Amino acid sequence: MLRLPRGLRICEVCGGVRGRTLDNRLSICLCQGVRCNWCGTVRRRPISDYFDPTDEIWVHVPWFGLMAHRCPASPERRIGEHYTLLPEDEDFQAYSATMTRLTLLSMGFEHGDES
Repeated sequence: MLRLPRGLRICEVCGGVRGRTLDNRLSICLCQGVRCNWCGTVRRRPISDYFDPTDEIWVHVPWFGLMAHRCPASPERRIGEHYTLLPEDEDFQAYSATMTRLTLLSMGFEHGDES
């Protein structure tokens, strides 16, 4: 039987795990990922986390996560932008803003001094 932390649910569209747990961890499914414009493959959004119900662990997708995608599209089809970000929800926007702020603070930037 599938066991998910409280607050998470199975996405009706992609079958991934999405939602926010009681301890404020955010799981992003493929519906909020990144689509290859050339072949249509959807990958997980970089700098995000998701819950893997098979192993019951949290997995982090690093910023370089898209570099592993080897597009099978023919060279003739490879024109224009390679990737399109799929729509974000409010939870992910808040998560992304928090992670950006923490990264800037760890680099020595004060709040509001990002320039």
